[in-house]
Amino acid sequence: MPSALKTYWLLCIGFLSFTFLGCTSSLQWVKEPHSTSPSCIPDRLPVLDDFSEKSWEQYLQEDRARSFGGQIRMKYLVNIEPPYLVVRIDPTESWISPDITNPDNFVPQYKINKVLVHAQIHYMIHCMLIREGNKELQSGGNPRAMLDLVRPVAERVSSQYDQNTEYGLNEKAEANWELAIRQQFENKTLQGIKKIIEIQKLQP
Repeated sequence: MPSALKTYWLLCIGFLSFTFLGCTSSLQWVKEPHSTSPSCIPDRLPVLDDFSEKSWEQYLQEDRARSFGGQIRMKYLVNIEPPYLVVRIDPTESWISPDITNPDNFVPQYKINKVLVHAQIHYMIHCMLIREGNKELQSGGNPRAMLDLVRPVAERVSSQYDQNTEYGLNEKAEANWELAIRQQFENKTLQGIKKIIEIQKLQP
């Protein structure tokens, strides 16, 4: 494993137990420069239309997901030539609770925002790590092996996020994670842009 990548994974794991301080910040999406082959689909923050509808019977079976009003699941794709990874929302396994999606219900906007932001942070965690994997693949490598390295870390961080925030119920922890993920996402994406520019300069 490249030393730079190993260092990054160690930072991610250390990131799990770190107590973040600071006020909340709105999430922002930073696109990659190679927009024709984005690492994340959709190449934006998730919106309500990205989630499927679920009946009350199905919803009541999802105990943990009810804590914040829904769930988001990812699919991973591997492209062999050129080598790169893609993470996308799995619409069949991603949904928002019926009380929010039912047009006959009046749901305060802050509640909708809270549920959506929690799902968006999960998506950004996976996207951030897939982008890092693709940065390494710019220099060559096996995309399947890279996925085997990246995916468990993304799932571990995402799981730790749910545990630390009690599935979105702990507002202080949720705010701290929101700020930290936004900063990590923007910083890592900007580093990726610099890396891609360097590689492009080497091409004839």
